[in-house]
Amino acid sequence: MLRFHVKSLIGQVNSEKLHLSLQGWGHMWNALVLLKVLVTTISSHLYYLLSPLPMDIDTGEPQPPLITDDTTVFL
Repeated sequence: MLRFHVKSLIGQVNSEKLHLSLQGWGHMWNALVLLKVLVTTISSHLYYLLSPLPMDIDTGEPQPPLITDDTTVFL
């Protein structure tokens, strides 16, 4: 009878280890996905911030950014 309880206890400990291991892998996966999203967002923002201004075809000079009036309503 004692042998059965010891085996049962060992089985419970092993299943708990497996559960904690899978939980740990899940947390690491979530952290990697979050890091990938963060790196992608930062790199795309840097691309738009550091990209050169568009060139005017006729003059070959950079065009200034378009400035819109916030009060203008487009229908």
